[in-house]
Amino acid sequence: MEPEKTTCRYRRVVIGCLCLLIAIGTETTVQGQQEAQQAFHPTTIARKNFAEDDALPSRSNSQGTCVKDSEADARDDFHTMLHAPAAIPSGVKRNYRWLLPVSALTAALIITGADERASRHVTSSSLEHASSDLSSVGLFGIGVGSAATIFALGCHHGSESGLHRRRAGFRTLEAMGYGLLVDEVLKAAFNRERPDNPAGDGRFWHGGKSFPSGHAVSVWAFATAISSQYPRNRIVRYGAYGLAIAVSGLRFSAKKHFPSDVLGGNVVGYSIGKYLTSTP
Repeated sequence: MEPEKTTCRYRRVVIGCLCLLIAIGTETTVQGQQEAQQAFHPTTIARKNFAEDDALPSRSNSQGTCVKDSEADARDDFHTMLHAPAAIPSGVKRNYRWLLPVSALTAALIITGADERASRHVTSSSLEHASSDLSSVGLFGIGVGSAATIFALGCHHGSESGLHRRRAGFRTLEAMGYGLLVDEVLKAAFNRERPDNPAGDGRFWHGGKSFPSGHAVSVWAFATAISSQYPRNRIVRYGAYGLAIAVSGLRFSAKKHFPSDVLGGNVVGYSIGKYLTSTP
């Protein structure tokens, strides 16, 4: 149970960071509106043009800009996510070709009991522990670590490419954070028993946090978000989605989730990453 407790602690940390981003976005809304009104004042424009003529780029200025830009991004993305529920019907309409088959397969696994039968084939405790550890390393070590590194590098360099890195890293971290938040809401709503519960058989609304897989939600949000930021980079795209497939599969072999939990998490994570990065 120790690996699961560690995962829960990591999850709380990420959710806490997301709550901080939401607080920043909410508290800076009024400030952003005031700055927008002042930006077009003639005196402000004259001072800005005069300052730009004499200003020299510095690392401290780029770091200060990074903080301000990140606050603005957090505010804008927070408002974007508030409109996400209203965008669900149009999203289903656009993606029904793959969404319907995956949803049908997920439902079939649950209804036919194939979920429980597949889970019973995982009998090795060493495989379960190794899979649990590897899935957490993949999600938090590689996923969160790489997104945070990209964000830090972008803040360090004030060039145009640095700006793109900062936005890519920050938005990817946001997608993962929002994914975890949505996952916790869905877990509480479905309340499904986990496969490692000896007294459970995957029933819904019987106490548990199995559906959907939080690791699957977060890693697919990561893969979709980072791939959308680097659409022409095949290494990033293949590497990110390869990581997502691996982490998702490991949650099944770790006996933490049923196959339908993993499929459901994949859909939720992909949808969040795609929606968040589809906005300018």
